Formats: sequence, structure tokens, C-alpha cells
Amino acid sequence: MAALALALQLALAAPGPGVPMGVPPHLDPGPFQGGELFGSSLGVLLGDVAVIGGAYATLRLFADGTISPSAHNFRTFAYGTGVAALVVPPLSAVLLARWFRADPADGATWKAILLALAGQSIALAAGYYASPRFWVIPPVQIAAIGAGTTLGFHWGHPRGAIV
Repeated sequence: MAALALALQLALAAPGPGVPMGVPPHLDPGPFQGGELFGSSLGVLLGDVAVIGGAYATLRLFADGTISPSAHNFRTFAYGTGVAALVVPPLSAVLLARWFRADPADGATWKAILLALAGQSIALAAGYYASPRFWVIPPVQIAAIGAGTTLGFHWGHPRGAIV
């Protein structure tokens, strides 16, 4: 009976099949690490600045007469700015958070991008319902995109684990 207990104890203490013998497994430190949240917050703010700067530059082109101020051009500008406002802040947040990411991370970048896009949608909906108090958007953006990004980077199974 003691031999069976010893064999069971050794089997439970052994590393999994994906980890070579003698190498300790690297565990995922988990979401909400300081570097990831800082990179994500900085990326959100830089993305917002890029969208606002691009919109202002395009409006200056309209005002200077470089682009014809027709209804078609304004509509194209509005659609382009809307898509940029939805995509650029989460994408820049994920890229900067990936740069500051706590390794090893069990999740994937595509999960972080999708969850950051969901966070951006939440922030834009909060801005819509809080209108005309648009100052609500940046704090909600930072919280929702930051949470989505860090959860996406760490949401998954450990590398090399058999599921």
C-alpha cells in the first residue's frame, strides 16, 4: 500500500507531458498586471489622439478647398472617422499592451483584440447614453479596453498542456 501511495505522489508531482524533465514550468502570472494596464491605457489615449488628429486634419483639407466639400465626401469622411474611432484605440491599446505584456501569457493576441473591441463598444455606448457629457468616454475606455486586453492575453490553456 505504501508503494502505491508513493507512486501516486510521484505521478502527481511530475511535470505535464509538454514540459521537459528538469525544467520547471513557467506559469502565467495572470491578468491585470501593471505593465499591461499601463501599455493599454497609453495605447487608448494615443489611439484617441490619432483619431481626433486625423479628423481635424481632414476637416482642414475641407476648409482649405483641397477636398471638395460635397455631400459624398462628407459622408465618406464620416464613415471613415466612425470606423477609425471604433478600431484604432483598441488596436493601439493591444499593440502597446503586448509590448509591456507579462510573459508567459496563455491567451492570444486575437482574443485581446476582440475583447478590446468589445470594450470600445461599451465605451462608445456609455458616451451615447451620457450625451452631452462626453467626458465619460475616456475613463470607460481605459477601464473596459484595459480589462479586455489583459483578459485576452491570459485567457487560455497553459502552453503544452493537453486539454
